[in-house]
Amino acid sequence: MLMAYKKKPDALPRGAPGFMTTYGDMVTLLLCFFIMLYSISNIDADKFKLLAESLIGKEINIIDSAIFDKITSDNDSMSNGYADDGIQNGTDENRFDGNQNTTYEHNNISEMVAEFESYLSGNDITAGIVVEELGEYMRLRLPDGILFGAGSADLIPGAYNVLEILIVEMLKYPENEIRVEGHTCDLPINTERFPNNLYLSSARADTVVLYFIEKGFSPKRFTSEGKGEWWPIASNETPEGRALNRRVEIKIFARQTKVN
Repeated sequence: MLMAYKKKPDALPRGAPGFMTTYGDMVTLLLCFFIMLYSISNIDADKFKLLAESLIGKEINIIDSAIFDKITSDNDSMSNGYADDGIQNGTDENRFDGNQNTTYEHNNISEMVAEFESYLSGNDITAGIVVEELGEYMRLRLPDGILFGAGSADLIPGAYNVLEILIVEMLKYPENEIRVEGHTCDLPINTERFPNNLYLSSARADTVVLYFIEKGFSPKRFTSEGKGEWWPIASNETPEGRALNRRVEIKIFARQTKVN
């Protein structure tokens, strides 16, 4: 007589179930993510907003914090409290090519200043524009309200006439490099488009450069730079001083001659 034997149950596989490995990896990644958030919890609100926008895939313009540190440091070191381009000797260290074997035709700048002053004096619409010779370049300082409205980087209707007048004279110097700088006062701004003054000043400089390029200037000749509120030329304690600090500067550099 055959006896029935009870079948032994299959042995359970050793170790954790397969899904636990995936689950554990996910938990580890989440832990690392929250550790990262905690490690940067002492940054300011603007930088945290940039991080949040980057996580959702929104296109943003991230500005290196080193730029803020350098600008702030330079501003604090000024003995008189105001900046004149941060240039005391009439030279500009932030040239485009960085070539040390270069000389500049300074007489070209003197002639340019004289011609611009004579030309602008006959155009009342450009009243208030300051023309200055500063070593390697000529500076056109466009005052507050001549190009942009308050808190805006969009050209006002009258700005087109001003820029068209400048273009007529600028076309006489097709070989000179040009830098456009935006400046603001220290009144804070915090909008969806401009979370601070650096964004606003950069956008204004970009707007002017793009207008020149649309009019046929070579893009290779131009750079744009936002200076924010860190390069004042007057006190921000008065409305008149803040108005002077809100400006756009167009710097036309001397022709360069390479030295063999």
